Amino acid sequence: LTSDIDMSGYAAVETKAGDKFWEPVEISHKTFVFDGNGHSISNLPDMFVRYTIWGDLTIKNLTLNNPKIACDLEDKTNKGVGAFFGFSDAFNKILLENCHVKGGEIAGGHWTGGLIGMAGGYNGNDGPVFMNLTIKNCSVTDSEIAGKGSAGALIGHGSCSAWTNVVIENTTAEGNTITSTGSSANK
Repeated sequence: LTSDIDMSGYAAVETKAGDKFWEPVEISHKTFVFDGNGHSISNLPDMFVRYTIWGDLTIKNLTLNNPKIACDLEDKTNKGVGAFFGFSDAFNKILLENCHVKGGEIAGGHWTGGLIGMAGGYNGNDGPVFMNLTIKNCSVTDSEIAGKGSAGALIGHGSCSAWTNVVIENTTAEGNTITSTGSSANK
């Protein structure tokens, strides 16, 4: 990123031709590295990365100011919801470094977190894939995070299997309101 971005006026989905909207990144079978270079994105209307499978993900040096994310509120699509990414499955390595959420609202279904909705390894017929998730020098402050199942300031659901290694270093969560209705079957 080469400058700060304000996404005021962008919708989470395209409502009619010509509207400005944001569609989250989806990563499959590749390595994705994003360096915010100390810049910020304000008023993000949906997750930065929606879904990851089979690869490596690095996001660093990025601040999300006042995100307004509401996704899978009816808890029907089995999604994780988080400001930086929603759902990860069968990824070898995920690194969030110097990533921050300041203010805003993040709401979802059964896995909702400030940084990450759900992160998990994989042990299917074509696996296993042992995932290493590292959150380093990150923060979530003054945010409202709400879900119907697992909810947390940093991660909504930290592991869906024994195939996940989570390391959190020098990371803080302060001044947040975390709410779970407990109404999801997946919590």
